[in-house]
Amino acid sequence: MSLLLTIAFAAWPVGQYIFGCALNDILEGQAVVILPDGTYDTSHMWWWIWFFLLFAVVRGVVLYGTTIARMTLGGRILCDLREKIFAQVQYLDSAYHREHGAGEIIARTTRDSDKVREAMFGAISQLAEVVVMIGSSIILLYWYHMSLGAVVSVLLLFALIILWRQTYKLSILNRATDDSYDGVVQQLTEGVEAVRVIKTFRMEQPRLQAFTDQVRIYSAHSARVIVFIATRMSIPQLIVALGHVWILLMGVQLVSEGVLAVGDLVAALMVMTTIIFRLDGISLAARQLADARASVDRLNEFFAQESVLQSGTRPLPEGPLGLVCKQVSVSGTTNNHVLLNNCSFTIQPGEIVAVVGSTGSGKSTLCSLFSRLRDPDSGSVSLLTESGEEFVVTGVEKSALRRAVQVVFQESFLLSRSLVDNIELGQTDRLNADDLQTILTQSAADTIVGEMEDGAQTLIGERGVTLSGGQKQRMCIARALVKKPRILVLDDSTSALDALTEERIIESLHAESGDTTVVLITSRIASVQLAQRVIVLDRGEVIATGTHEQLLETEAAYRALLCVDDRQTEGATDGSF
Repeated sequence: MSLLLTIAFAAWPVGQYIFGCALNDILEGQAVVILPDGTYDTSHMWWWIWFFLLFAVVRGVVLYGTTIARMTLGGRILCDLREKIFAQVQYLDSAYHREHGAGEIIARTTRDSDKVREAMFGAISQLAEVVVMIGSSIILLYWYHMSLGAVVSVLLLFALIILWRQTYKLSILNRATDDSYDGVVQQLTEGVEAVRVIKTFRMEQPRLQAFTDQVRIYSAHSARVIVFIATRMSIPQLIVALGHVWILLMGVQLVSEGVLAVGDLVAALMVMTTIIFRLDGISLAARQLADARASVDRLNEFFAQESVLQSGTRPLPEGPLGLVCKQVSVSGTTNNHVLLNNCSFTIQPGEIVAVVGSTGSGKSTLCSLFSRLRDPDSGSVSLLTESGEEFVVTGVEKSALRRAVQVVFQESFLLSRSLVDNIELGQTDRLNADDLQTILTQSAADTIVGEMEDGAQTLIGERGVTLSGGQKQRMCIARALVKKPRILVLDDSTSALDALTEERIIESLHAESGDTTVVLITSRIASVQLAQRVIVLDRGEVIATGTHEQLLETEAAYRALLCVDDRQTEGATDGSF
């Protein structure tokens, strides 16, 4: 493809040279010959006509083929680049996503990758075209006369130096524009995702104003780029345009001296016109490359990010698994706020344990450590086998760990696909009817499917908007149970369920597989009573552990957390709670 493009572009000044030869033939009377009988012999003229027609057709076919090939290859590269960006998004851990908004990632996936593609197959190919055409044009000017080529070369070199310096300044302005565009996409993303909340609290005008302010910031940066291009980027072209005057003056003198033919002068002027207009192509390519340079810098920064959570290599042990936390501490990303402080406890394989605490006590942070969505700043989290052997999770192969330890989060996220597609998310094989029914029964989601007109094939809206909160929670639990987890962590993921449904899920799970370890992150009395043991968190510290009845008798903070007074405590141990 590159060879064909070079031939096609170099053919343009060659065509102008041949046009000058044809013009000389016409002026010298060789193209049209007057015969003795007074008629005209135009066979030589028709030879030139057919030659230029064939020349134009061949060049057009070559350009058409190379353009199609270039667009096809550009589309493939754009697709590969976006796949690579998405793979990096999935690779980076939650710490990166907490610091960078969705708008920034969307902008890099769409706008930045588009600019890179345009630079590679727009600016670079155009630059290659211009270099070949200007280079061959300069050679042709030297062919006509040394003085013509030398002066134009000096003017062109001076113009390119100025253009290079302007391109660097333009890339800085473009980087600021791209960064401000991230804010526009972020505002738009939040406005779409939170539209129901915005309408509920009548926040349409404030959100519109916030979006408008961000658009104005972006527009101000864009205006600076436009002004810079309008006032600076045309200067190189004006400098090279002086070469047109030089060729006209010098060319007339050379023609008068008999050094240059009139047709050659006309061809030289046409070549100089080509150089002037192609320099505009260099200026356009430089603008695109400056714009793409900012995008490349942003993408390189993104790809250079390393996941803090590197996978271990040790395989998972067989059999039931428990959890061991030893002096675990975690700090927040802002103000070094302590989320967990020196937490130590053990959860035996197959045990049902509730982790309770007030809002902000570190419950969700704790459960994020079990499947390595984040690592502790100090201390260790380990898997515990029935034989008492411990496997530190940082040394275990990460994908196997996350399949064995399933976390159902507070936020019930579903894709805008069918119910069964959401349940089978991450599965390589489809579930058969019996297995699907078992999973639905365990998660109490069988009633949801039964109520739907199309059953498990019913399509749900974006983020599961067509389902209630309790229905979404049961679907998320079903999705986790499909993986047959050895440790199931329910991070307040039954808060929208009634006590009977929650009890049915826990009992069904344990009846199906008593080896599954269940960790209930909760603040509900009904959930706590389903657990065999309770771990109490307060301000990131484990302040107590024991059975529900023991803690009711000994821990005032536990009673206050569950809003239990002393009169309720007296009957709690008798099962009347």
